[in-house]
Amino acid sequence: MLDSHLFVAQSRFFNAPPGPIQKSFASTNFYTPTYEEAPTQSLDFQELLRLAHRRKAFHKRITFESERGALDFMTLRSLSVDFGIPFKRSEASFAYEVATDHASFYALLFASLANEDDMLRFVSDESRLLYYRLRTSAVSASQIESYFWPSHHANVVVIEGFMNYNHEIEKLYHIKNSNNGNKFDFKIDFIDEFSGNEENDRAIIQFNEALCIFKPHELFLYKGHAIICLDDVHKLASRVFRHNLLKMMKEMIEIGNAKEISFALNEELYKLECKRNNLTLSDLLVRATRSFPPCMIRVINATIKNGKATFKGRLELSLFMKALGLDYYDQHRFWQSALLTRNGGFFDDWRFELQVVQVLKQIYGLDDAECEYAPHRCSTIINHDKPGDNPHIIQGCPFNCLNKAELKVFLKKMRRGASHADIEIISRFATEKPQEACREFFNKCFQTLPLNVNEIETPPFYFFESERRISNS
Repeated sequence: MLDSHLFVAQSRFFNAPPGPIQKSFASTNFYTPTYEEAPTQSLDFQELLRLAHRRKAFHKRITFESERGALDFMTLRSLSVDFGIPFKRSEASFAYEVATDHASFYALLFASLANEDDMLRFVSDESRLLYYRLRTSAVSASQIESYFWPSHHANVVVIEGFMNYNHEIEKLYHIKNSNNGNKFDFKIDFIDEFSGNEENDRAIIQFNEALCIFKPHELFLYKGHAIICLDDVHKLASRVFRHNLLKMMKEMIEIGNAKEISFALNEELYKLECKRNNLTLSDLLVRATRSFPPCMIRVINATIKNGKATFKGRLELSLFMKALGLDYYDQHRFWQSALLTRNGGFFDDWRFELQVVQVLKQIYGLDDAECEYAPHRCSTIINHDKPGDNPHIIQGCPFNCLNKAELKVFLKKMRRGASHADIEIISRFATEKPQEACREFFNKCFQTLPLNVNEIETPPFYFFESERRISNS
C-alpha cells in the first residue's frame, strides 16, 4: 500500500523547506512560478489522482481552444477560474490558489514520469502554460526570473537591447543616411499585441549574440543587428523552462519511491480516462452503425446527411453520446463538422456557438454550468417527442412515431441481421408497446444472446449490450 504522505522523502523535490514559493514584485501582479520546490502539504493518493486528472483536463481544454483560434486574455482567465490554475496574482485567496496550483503541477508530474511520451507531453503543456502567463501579463524582460534565462549573459544582453533600442535605431538611421543619403527605410514586421511594459516592446542586439540566444528563424536581421520583440523573449523563457523541467523530471525518476508512485498514478489516471472516453470520434460512425439503438441512429444519420437537426434531436443525441464516453471535445468536433455552413451544414459560427456549444457546456458541466446531465430515459423520449408529419423532425422513438410501412423500411435499412419476417411481426405491435418492440428487435439481431429484460429502459443500455455481444463473438 502506498504511503499517504507521498512527498515526505530525503530530497528537496519531495520535502521542500517552508517559505515563499515565488518571488514577488510589489508593483506587478503577474504569476510565473518555477515549481523548483515541491509542495509541503501531505496529499493522499486519491487527492493526487484528482488533481492530476483536473490539470490534465485543463491542458486538454487549452489545446482544444487554441485549435479553434488565438486565445485571448478573457478566454484564458475564464479557464483559469474554471480549473483553479491562476494566470495572474490576485488579492483574494491567492495563497490558496498557488498551493493548489503547485499541488496539481506535481500530481500530474508524478503521473507523467511513467513513460517518456507522457513526460514530453507534460513539459510541452507546462511550457505553453508559462508562455501564456508571460504573454497575458506582458511581463517585461527585466521582470523575468533568472531561472527562465539560458544564461546570465543572455539576460544582460537582451535587457540592454530593450533599454538601448531607440538609441541604436537612431545610430543605424544616421549610418544609412550618411552612406547613401536615402531616407531610413527599416521596417519591423513584428507587432506585439500586448503593450504597456516598462521597457520598449522591441530590442536590438548584435546578430552574433542573438544567434546564440534565439532560434535563427525567429530573428529579423539588419546591418549586423537582430531585432527581437517581447514575444520572442517569452518564447525563449518557455523553452528554457521546458529544458529545465525535463531535466528535473529525469532526475526525479531515480529518487526514492517516485517510480512506484508514478506507475500507480499513471495506471489509475489511464483507467479514469478510459472509463470516461469509451467512445471516440475516430470510431463513432463505425460503432453507431453496428450498435446505436434505432432512435439514435436515426438522429445521427439524418444530422450527417442534412447538415441540421432540431434542438431536441441535438440534445438527445448529445446526452446519449456523452453517456457512451464521448468527451466534450470530440462532441464539439462532431457537431462542428456536421452543422457548420463551411462544412455543408446550416449553422454559421455565431449560431453554432450560441445554440450548440453553450448546450454542450451545460451537458458536460463546463464553465458556469452547475451540474452535469444524464441521458433521457426511453419513456421520456416516447412521451415527449411527437414529431407529427414534419419529415425534418427526426427525434423520438421510431417504434412509437413511425407508421408501420415507415418502420419496416427504416429497420431493414439498419441491416442489423433481423429478417424481413421478424421486422413484419415487430411492426404490428410497435406503436402500442414501443419499448418491448425495441427489445424484440435487439433480440432478433442477437438471437443466440437475447436480453433477459421485459423492455429497453435507456438508449445507452441498448448500445452497451450490443457492444458487449459483438466484442465477445
